[in-house]
Amino acid sequence: MLAFQGGKPVGFGCGGAQMVTDHSFPPSFPVMLNQVAIIRLGAVIIFLGVALGAFGAHGLEDLLKENERVETWDTAVLYHLFHGIGLLVVGLFRVPPRGVWIWFTLGILIFSGSLYALSLTNFTKLGMITPVGGLAFLGGWLMLFLRAGLLVKR
Repeated sequence: MLAFQGGKPVGFGCGGAQMVTDHSFPPSFPVMLNQVAIIRLGAVIIFLGVALGAFGAHGLEDLLKENERVETWDTAVLYHLFHGIGLLVVGLFRVPPRGVWIWFTLGILIFSGSLYALSLTNFTKLGMITPVGGLAFLGGWLMLFLRAGLLVKR
């Protein structure tokens, strides 16, 4: 369903999840999800984190030990789960802070994703992009810090 404001399309949605587009940042780039969508995103991310943690401890144990990457995998899972919980918390705000969920999700994909891939392949150059994911995590937390006053007033 397309949403209109002042005769111009401003968002689209399906069921309980609606995305609103911000026309000041690349056109039609979704920048805000509602509470339901963010909580669902957090739940899916945590589900995947638990599954990857279990798979690493049981199904991939021999490979991770052979690659000497058990600790690397554990770090990826830890940050994956921690920021998934962060997404759930962000989703609890009546009006979730714009952008925080994007930074957390990018951080999970880049930071944890590169560590998962590094653990499986032992291709050490993947470690060069891991800090970019760490910066995304920091960006999300900084954005949450800067918008905390607005969140309480809403």
